[in-house]
Amino acid sequence: MTLLTQLESSKEFKKFREENKTAYLCAEFLILDFETNKDSFQIDYSLEDEKIATFSLGEKVEMQICENLGKNKLEEIKNINLSPEEIKEAVVSHLKNKQVTKIIAVLQNLGGEEIWNLTCITKGLAIIRLKIRDSDSWLLEEKDTSLFDIVKRVK
Repeated sequence: MTLLTQLESSKEFKKFREENKTAYLCAEFLILDFETNKDSFQIDYSLEDEKIATFSLGEKVEMQICENLGKNKLEEIKNINLSPEEIKEAVVSHLKNKQVTKIIAVLQNLGGEEIWNLTCITKGLAIIRLKIRDSDSWLLEEKDTSLFDIVKRVK
């Protein structure tokens, strides 16, 4: 069962959908932890009043209404092809010799295409940012940085 199917079959979502017929899928957020295998899943829907309904999926489905922190309207996601396992496989395939410990993944519709923005953290505290097309796992962009570089910029 996909995450979206799991959400759509929940009573919380069915009630939400009944009350928010024009809401649309706008983002999926995942934290994939290779060390603990305790992954986190969140699916977001855009509402008419420019707020976001955030559904956290775990043992139960929980909904929270949040402000859209970005002032830009989030585009609708029409289809989600890659599962969390397929995202892990794509990262391992693209980063063969890196020891990835955690992936923070955000799916958005950018320019009419569903794109995964992945932030991968390695055992050596390197941060590798990938952009992967959802339709075929194609690597669009890769940028390497270090956690220490980010700490220097914050100081």
